[in-house]
Amino acid sequence: MSIGVPDLAQATAFFRNILDCEPIGLTAVNTTTSEAGSQHAGVPSSRLLLCDSGNVVELFDNHAANSLSASRHSANRSNEPISFSAGDVAHADRWLRHEGVNVIGSPMTATSGPHAGQTVVNFVAPWGLRLQLVGRNTSQLATAP
Repeated sequence: MSIGVPDLAQATAFFRNILDCEPIGLTAVNTTTSEAGSQHAGVPSSRLLLCDSGNVVELFDNHAANSLSASRHSANRSNEPISFSAGDVAHADRWLRHEGVNVIGSPMTATSGPHAGQTVVNFVAPWGLRLQLVGRNTSQLATAP
């Protein structure tokens, strides 16, 4: 998935430090000239990351988007949260709060239906991107029938 971000370094640090994603390479290098006339040659304009959930995420600099492929777009056009899987959502919720991440509400667990036992915690990245971790709480699995 491709995610447009306003500050590539900040987003890379967030995904690395908070979501435990590891950079796996640069995908594009900015060779444009800014409005002020300064060259940005050699400055990465996107970054590939591999997350523990198995997702490969491409973060790209919104400011360099004009110089990138027209087929690239932000994965969050609908303003729906971007989901990642987590082994233990309750633990992840405590971790996010400990790290000062803006967590929205408390983790919610479905009690019936096809998603029974599935827990979701919603949170917001520093630049406003809505994210969520989805999984099952290990403490609930121990008491499940």
